[in-house]
Amino acid sequence: MIDYQINPAPMGGVEKEIYEDGRVHINLNGRLGVIKAPRNLIVDDVEIEPGHELQFFFSYIRIVENPYEYDSSDLNPDYGITPTLVGGKLIQVNDTAVEAEIMDTPVEDLRFILKTKELNDALSKESLQNHFGHEVGCTIRDSVKKYQMFGDYTYMHILSRTAAACDARMAGCPMAAMSNSGSGNQGISATMPVVVYAEDHNATEEQMIRALTLSHLTVIYIKQSLGRLCALCGCVVAATGSACGITYLMGGTYQQAEYAVKNMAATLTGMLCDGAKPSCSLKVASGVSTAVMCAMLAMENKSVTAVEGIIDDSVDQSIRNMTKIGKDGMMTTDRLVLDIMTNK
Repeated sequence: MIDYQINPAPMGGVEKEIYEDGRVHINLNGRLGVIKAPRNLIVDDVEIEPGHELQFFFSYIRIVENPYEYDSSDLNPDYGITPTLVGGKLIQVNDTAVEAEIMDTPVEDLRFILKTKELNDALSKESLQNHFGHEVGCTIRDSVKKYQMFGDYTYMHILSRTAAACDARMAGCPMAAMSNSGSGNQGISATMPVVVYAEDHNATEEQMIRALTLSHLTVIYIKQSLGRLCALCGCVVAATGSACGITYLMGGTYQQAEYAVKNMAATLTGMLCDGAKPSCSLKVASGVSTAVMCAMLAMENKSVTAVEGIIDDSVDQSIRNMTKIGKDGMMTTDRLVLDIMTNK
């Protein structure tokens, strides 16, 4: 546990080089040294290019044995930002400056997340080859030729393959689904849109791994304040995670991922849960459809603002507003839904 506070100070620098692996070489103003940071740590509304000036908040570098074992819960900055501790290593040291490289979590430490793809994708493929539940996935796929409502593009593939996995699961297919926060449908919704987008757009395995990790961690983060069961449909939460994963695969920044979350909270908050049943695949399809739309809006730097509804300037507060509605505000809804279901 960290037992001290930090007060990050604003510093400036210039982007000097962008490496093939996505790291950005930054020369600090005042001849203070060099930092190499992952691209996803830089919030920018324009394409990053060498020569761009930037500003960031910085405290100090502390030498530790394991740069990944820390707890940032006690950090209290004087600025309106959320500080993050990051690990790294010193590359060069001289009398006046150091060169430090900020590290991402090694991809090998995240490879386990591919099990979500293995299980949920197998379930989806089984469903598309057979007939389960309301056949939402098959209907969307077949509509390309039959109704000419969808084109044979990524959007249709995401809806079809995600809904198909839910069709099979809710109709009793004897195959496993990888869950998230105790829910198979949430695991499917956090996994399949990311997998489909990654495959359709030839993402690398590492990009898929990191996008899936982001998606699932976003769902877990939201569920912490929502609770395991409530009247708010879990696809709202899970699809929010996949919106972040898709934004990442599109090349989005941290800020654009925030936009995706805010757009999702503004759109789907209030969708009720009326039990586990075959028609859950309809809600899953609606959730991931919205996720695609919100990710595209985010990539265009379009976000629902704090003057609109339940959305706050802070993405964390926006999430808490959404979960408060689901956990507290919809308690009466929960009782009414149960009453209708047991008395019809």
